[in-house]
Amino acid sequence: MNKIYKIMAVVLVSIFAIQGCSSDVDKKSKEDANIIEFEEKNEVKEELTKKDEVKEESNDLEEGRDKALKVALKDAGVEKSEIIIEKNKYKKKDNEEYFDIEFTVGNKEYEYEIYTDGSIKSKEIDTDDDAKILEANPDLLSQDELKKIVLDEAGVKESDINEYEFEYDEDDGRVVYEVEFIYQNKEYEYKVDASTGEIIEMEIE
Repeated sequence: MNKIYKIMAVVLVSIFAIQGCSSDVDKKSKEDANIIEFEEKNEVKEELTKKDEVKEESNDLEEGRDKALKVALKDAGVEKSEIIIEKNKYKKKDNEEYFDIEFTVGNKEYEYEIYTDGSIKSKEIDTDDDAKILEANPDLLSQDELKKIVLDEAGVKESDINEYEFEYDEDDGRVVYEVEFIYQNKEYEYKVDASTGEIIEMEIE
């Protein structure tokens, strides 16, 4: 009889031990699951924060470009409706932050460097080479037509690009429309025959 009691006691102790281990395992699994869930939430939160910071920085730069252009236009004594913007690029060099702006009015080309606080770093006014080329070649495709050809070829929308810059050049007896712009942190460069719209060269960096 005593032997039977001893066996039963051993069995009961074993059952309790197993239940205790199972409880510990379940508790550990729940803790691990909570840790993983917490880490995943943090990762999502950090990713959203980064996207917000990038968006905010992009908005700040766009506002800065607009303000810098207004300063340049006021100094030049011209209206925005009169000009063709060729460049409006943010630059940081030797701990100086400024906007490098180029635009044309008629046959004059204006080049400005405007600090982010709105003060003028430098300015220069030249006779525009593009204007000379356009005057000598009146049958070229319009700038809007050439721009559409480039953007269609790149497969992007005008609203999605930054720092669109262009100039005309003469190459082997034909007029070439040269373009640079930024899309999703990549720099696109195109050379287009300004008479036919043929893409001569393209490069993405």
